[in-house]
Amino acid sequence: MDFDFRGFGRFVRRALFPKRSAPYRLTLKRAALLAGFFPVFYVTEAITRSSFLLDNLIYGAFRRQPIHKPVFIIGNPRSGTTYLQRVLAKDEHTFTCMRLWETLFAPSVSQRRAARTLLRLTGSSASALRRILWRLEQLVLGKNRVHESSLFAPEEDQYYMVHIWSALIVWHLAGMLDEAYIYTRFDTRMNRADQDRIMNFYRRGIQRHLYAHRNRPGGSSLHYLSKNPSATPKVAALYRHFPDARVIYLVRNPLDMVPSMVSVLEYAWQLLGSPPKRYMGRERILAMAHHWYEYPLKRLDQAPKESYIIVRYDDLIADVRGTVERIYNHFDLPLQPEYVEYLRRETVRERRYKSTHQYDLVEMGLSGEQIVTDFRVVFERFDFDMRGYKPTGVPSDLEAEPLEPQEA
Repeated sequence: MDFDFRGFGRFVRRALFPKRSAPYRLTLKRAALLAGFFPVFYVTEAITRSSFLLDNLIYGAFRRQPIHKPVFIIGNPRSGTTYLQRVLAKDEHTFTCMRLWETLFAPSVSQRRAARTLLRLTGSSASALRRILWRLEQLVLGKNRVHESSLFAPEEDQYYMVHIWSALIVWHLAGMLDEAYIYTRFDTRMNRADQDRIMNFYRRGIQRHLYAHRNRPGGSSLHYLSKNPSATPKVAALYRHFPDARVIYLVRNPLDMVPSMVSVLEYAWQLLGSPPKRYMGRERILAMAHHWYEYPLKRLDQAPKESYIIVRYDDLIADVRGTVERIYNHFDLPLQPEYVEYLRRETVRERRYKSTHQYDLVEMGLSGEQIVTDFRVVFERFDFDMRGYKPTGVPSDLEAEPLEPQEA
């Protein structure tokens, strides 16, 4: 069975009966969120599991669907992975990717076919429904100041693994960081049986997606496009389950990435986890970031050169068109004239964009000197600007974490 029932049981018990030492509390707000989440999850999963069975009966051919040179965008969070995915996804002659609504609410071929049939039958009513959903998004998702989300936009396909309760995000958002640990060291800490359980389910999900979209113009030749920071510690597993995989590893200056990553997770924890104090997971976030910088670089150095490309965030933002053309040339992908024109316009637009995010390192309990020290290898390899900070020569012990989840 692919669903992690034991993990789900631990989640329920720990969510409802947290110990005093836990980095979260069962406040009224958190209790209300849980009370809303569990019924929706149970109903959604009952429908999803029934749809998977229907797939096996009606669309069993999806299991023979080839996955040709899928492209995986990886890297630490806040390194431009979302932006690059949405830029590449504009090339619908080359790529196909999961939208958030597909990942969460229609992961099966049966559900996708039902949704399309409903859209055709309802016509203008479907457009009205989409407008209503868009307005609801603005009320809920639109308030997210750190990560723009939409049900209809390309998004991380790690949400697909929520259907087997084997996704890093469910533990991270809940503040159960010791449970999350093994997912942040997927290749090096998780046992092979669990790795294969998760990756086999993921592979079938991609096959379902490609099968459902095979009637699109050029559908048989489309490359699956994934953006998933949580796949960064899965490089070996990706190559094992997708031997012809193409990997894009995005890397950003740690002085920008680290505080941004701490900020976005703090935002999520304050929204969902009700932690007793701020930035409680800072050390674990730093350890995760350290591993997600160094491990994939070491593993990619062992892979065929034509199978991966490393992209600096600064280069992407400064020259979107040039960077994307370099990716296409490296992977021998065709560039359509209309897509080149889109890249030209996007390059102009991005050069005018100014981020409004501001980070106070002192408030977060961080220091520029320590970041430069802890990530010195990254600064040296990519010649990142240290901005006047100097290594202290005393790196933090970022790998000093428990190997197994601890009861909280």
